Amino acid sequence: MWEHNIIVSKHKMDEGNLAVGAASIIAKVVRDEEILRIGNKLDFQIGSGYPSDPITIIAVQKMILSEYPHDELRWSWATTKNAWIKHHNKAIPIRDEINHLSRKNLSGTR
Repeated sequence: MWEHNIIVSKHKMDEGNLAVGAASIIAKVVRDEEILRIGNKLDFQIGSGYPSDPITIIAVQKMILSEYPHDELRWSWATTKNAWIKHHNKAIPIRDEINHLSRKNLSGTR
């Protein structure tokens, strides 16, 4: 499908290309809406969702207290992994393995 296309990636491309600029704005708006949705769902502030945000750091710490990290977290994110290790004293579980086990348990097989 993409073999006949050329993909160009440039720093600040959104400033020089109207379509890229529009896509960048749409992506930011959708991301901000998703952050609000997650915060409302969890019933606590999650901040900006960026790892340098103190509110986000506190939210991540709340979201790793259970047996597994919360589904809304990016498990591969260093902030999540570091908080998990600090709280649980072990490596973060691998999400694909957890999902595989859940599907097996739901189907009644072991």
